[in-house]
Amino acid sequence: MTARIRNFEQGIQLCWWILLAVVIAVVVFIRIHFLAIPLERDEGEYAYAGQLMLQGIPPYRLAYNMKFPGVYAAYALIMWIFGESSVGIHLGLLIVNIVNIVIVFLIARRLIGLIAGIAAAGSYAILSASLLVLGLAAHATHFVMFPTLLGALVLLKPVSTKKMVFVSESLSAVITLFHPKSCLWSRKTAIAAFPAHSAMICLLRIVGGKRSGEALVAEVVAAPSP
Repeated sequence: MTARIRNFEQGIQLCWWILLAVVIAVVVFIRIHFLAIPLERDEGEYAYAGQLMLQGIPPYRLAYNMKFPGVYAAYALIMWIFGESSVGIHLGLLIVNIVNIVIVFLIARRLIGLIAGIAAAGSYAILSASLLVLGLAAHATHFVMFPTLLGALVLLKPVSTKKMVFVSESLSAVITLFHPKSCLWSRKTAIAAFPAHSAMICLLRIVGGKRSGEALVAEVVAAPSP
């Protein structure tokens, strides 16, 4: 009986993995199908600034804006690797999106479990490609999510050394480089991420590293909102 239950559970997990693979495959197929779409307004701005950087011209010398240069640098890197075209830019977006999906899976799996990780990764894959959020365009939101999610994942590791805290603080600082406004926090993802990371780091320092970041994050998530 125990063996049958174990086989049944393994079968259920396999079904969840297959479902996740199908969802990601469909999303990747959609993104590949739209690789050659023209650049959207913000994409054109970022691509131009990134192109200038590839030519050795620093930000804000010829192109002026009230945005931080992080997304310009990301575009410059993507165009340096995949070419200065809309296809190359959207291919870079595809890779960043896949990496974000993987990190979402790791976070949810560590906090809740395997099935939750699969569900979270599949949900993020679908929602991040939605036309309602302009998911097919390589906006700053996609790039700011990478250090945000990676910083959260770092906080889930047992933080017994100052190195892990330094890594998380550094990732939180990187978020500001991708923020679209130089004087105000206007993106909700960045608004929530920076103070959240800072609060977690303070908690970790208060407990002196005796408890894991995973337990602290779980308590904060489970705590009722005022």
